[in-house]
Amino acid sequence: MIKKQLFSNILNMIDSHGFATYKEMSDALDCSESTIRRAVEELSATGKLARERGGASSTIVSDFFSSDQNLITRERIDAPIKKKLAEKALTLIKDNMTIYIDAGSTTLYLARMISNLSITVVTNSFTIAKVLTERHINTFLIGGQLKLTTDAAVGPMAAESISRFTFNYGFFGSNGVTPEKGFSTPDMGEAYIKRTGIQNSLISVFLVDANKFNKDSVVSFCALKDKIIITDYKDIEGKYKDAKLMEV
Repeated sequence: MIKKQLFSNILNMIDSHGFATYKEMSDALDCSESTIRRAVEELSATGKLARERGGASSTIVSDFFSSDQNLITRERIDAPIKKKLAEKALTLIKDNMTIYIDAGSTTLYLARMISNLSITVVTNSFTIAKVLTERHINTFLIGGQLKLTTDAAVGPMAAESISRFTFNYGFFGSNGVTPEKGFSTPDMGEAYIKRTGIQNSLISVFLVDANKFNKDSVVSFCALKDKIIITDYKDIEGKYKDAKLMEV
């Protein structure tokens, strides 16, 4: 396959799906992964796509920390790590608990792992609610303004509904985390909902992969102090000592 055609095929695939791994591109285009990687590097240098860990994404959705990405796109980025974080979080959940699961790609993996538990789950994610209901988990879906890009109900109505509950655990995602500003997200409405869920959780647990550490998003919604973070990040310098890191 000539280079021009290869570049065109890669861009078409990225534009269609938002994100693709090197393996997916290699299989679809019948090229070696090394050839795909070199092509992605060249395309990235000209600004036609964005290199990501394990693949490439459209430049429209590449800025993860300053803007939201489609849930399907986010779910596929660093999927193996997100599954490990979810597996660790699952060990905290016991029968007869009431828990909150925040909308997000890593928390969606957690929802998919829950089965054979007598628990109550509250969520602001339509996808998570559907997944849990199909597994016969007692589930409450919070109403409110629907934000399609993150599959989340947000706004005052959603916050008021969440405030009626008390959760044994709340499981949350974050677009960024720093020692100074704590956890952050690109959207004010999302931040408001997260704060409400945290305030009503006896224990708040954050599922945050290493790529999100030492990066700020637009709106801070929670400080680090006394929060549990399930992560693959290695805090060698002890910058996150105010939180409890559970490494996977």
